[in-house]
Amino acid sequence: MYQRGFEERLADAAFRNAIRIAPNDGDVQNSYAVYLCGQDKFRQAEDYFRKAARNPLYSTPATALVNAGVCMRSKPDMSAAEQYFRSALEVRQNYPDALLQLAVMKYEQDNALGARAFVERLLSSSKPSPDALLLAWRIEQKLGDERAAADYADELQSRYPDSRQARAVRERG
Repeated sequence: MYQRGFEERLADAAFRNAIRIAPNDGDVQNSYAVYLCGQDKFRQAEDYFRKAARNPLYSTPATALVNAGVCMRSKPDMSAAEQYFRSALEVRQNYPDALLQLAVMKYEQDNALGARAFVERLLSSSKPSPDALLLAWRIEQKLGDERAAADYADELQSRYPDSRQARAVRERG
């Protein structure tokens, strides 16, 4: 118990020092925000995510916006999370991380058609990840499209046969 509190204080001090040394470094701002979110300091985390995303010198503002969305999902504030994911797509159209997060959110909200739209956009714009293929399989199962579900299961098995996602499909298939 004491160890954990001590390590958290050290980590926080290290981040604060990094912010003091490089107050305009988007990577530091984003990393500190991720840390703050993990400490359930959501308002402070949001402030640093926004600073990173607005930083003209930060090369990956969409990453900070997706991280903010993930943080807001853990809060939970689904409305804010969705807005951050959509903002990431405004910055970087077809950003895979944002599309996957939106597909997951829609699936969890029992909006399988909305989830399908995001996952199809994701799969058409980037190499499919095991997580994306598993989600696509689940969506099609929920929608009752057994052929599409089988196609996604086959693709998952052929591309990533040793993945935990492929094992999950085999176990449920």
